[in-house]
Amino acid sequence: MTDSLVSDDTMQCHSSSMIFDIDFHPQRDFVAAALVDGAVELWQHPSVASVNQQEAPAKVLVMRHHAKSCRGLSFDVSGSGLYTGSSDLSVVAVDSSGEVAWRMDNAHTSPINCIRSGPTGTFFSGDDDGVLKVWDIRQKNAVLSFNLHKDFISDITFNENYTRAVTASGDGTISILNLRQGKPMKTTEMFEDDQLSVLLMKNDKKVVTGTQSGVLNIWSWGKWEEITDRITGHPQSVQTMLKYDEDTLLTGSSDGIVRIVGMHPNKLLGMIGEHEEDFPIEKIALSRDRLLVGSISHDDCIKFWDVRSMTDVKNRNNGRNFTMGNSGDNDESDDDDDMDSDDEMVGDESSSSSSSSSSSSNSSSSSNRRSSSSSSLSIGSSISFKKNGGKKGSGRGGDSGFFDDL
Repeated sequence: MTDSLVSDDTMQCHSSSMIFDIDFHPQRDFVAAALVDGAVELWQHPSVASVNQQEAPAKVLVMRHHAKSCRGLSFDVSGSGLYTGSSDLSVVAVDSSGEVAWRMDNAHTSPINCIRSGPTGTFFSGDDDGVLKVWDIRQKNAVLSFNLHKDFISDITFNENYTRAVTASGDGTISILNLRQGKPMKTTEMFEDDQLSVLLMKNDKKVVTGTQSGVLNIWSWGKWEEITDRITGHPQSVQTMLKYDEDTLLTGSSDGIVRIVGMHPNKLLGMIGEHEEDFPIEKIALSRDRLLVGSISHDDCIKFWDVRSMTDVKNRNNGRNFTMGNSGDNDESDDDDDMDSDDEMVGDESSSSSSSSSSSSNSSSSSNRRSSSSSSLSIGSSISFKKNGGKKGSGRGGDSGFFDDL
């Protein structure tokens, strides 16, 4: 018998328009939302401890510094700023007072699709033509530029010390970069499936991608010629993923379900929750205290899921249920040989050109409706919140953070 912790009384937190991206602040209880109308909203969300009192979040700030849709955002790893990118081709750095500290118009030649923060003061932007740029706001310019893919860059992930990066693309490839040397090292062969999301797992020894078909592809680091394993079971595309720990990841699928997936053994461990209307999950993110998962879909709602019980569910499940098919082996050895050193990686000369570019093309995320729902264990308490009238509030937790003056 499985536990269900999903609340029957679902509250909702509504933004002013459809949301493209969200990110949690690394030190304070804030979540930022990138909107289709170009605005960026900052919400102060309740801590998990206050959820039982159904304390609603407060919208503390609305920023309007993009002329077209804001399609990606990311807080600086230090929490000192926020980076945003838009289909109007601009990138913007917002400082801790909520003001634009720096912006670059025409930062790309095609719409920007993905923003990820790097080391403090730097961020990465990927566009619809497969160009990746690395920005240093202290130098107020792009310090690296790579023409990596033939189609939009859907996601970017890094190892812990930011010496390596992996990008996923709608052209069916992933690219591996040596950031220490400032050059691409390898682009995989082109698969029929769009690669829509990417993570580094198992202490950076495995690369996992979510695809248009719903299959999770797994590469062993340094062995890019072939996929070493696959995890099947998602009935539709996997648009977004996040790492919960080295052995567990969360996925957001076009069937509207946020799932828990274990690696080695490869199993579907359960489900966090489900969006109504069968809307596809576009982005999931984890709060600073790792107790809340936020998710967005094709609407104006941010949902928050209480995941305090996830570890207990993993332990109780213990691999007995929800086994997912996979076409590869479940090798748990993860030899150190899988992780090539930077110097040993074979570079791809043809892929190391800087950005030059072309006509803009609009990336399209999957809008498939759910055709079937897998039987899963629900462990997430839905604690999405009702719209608040926009009252300001002070942050909770952490010694420093974003918008301290509010």
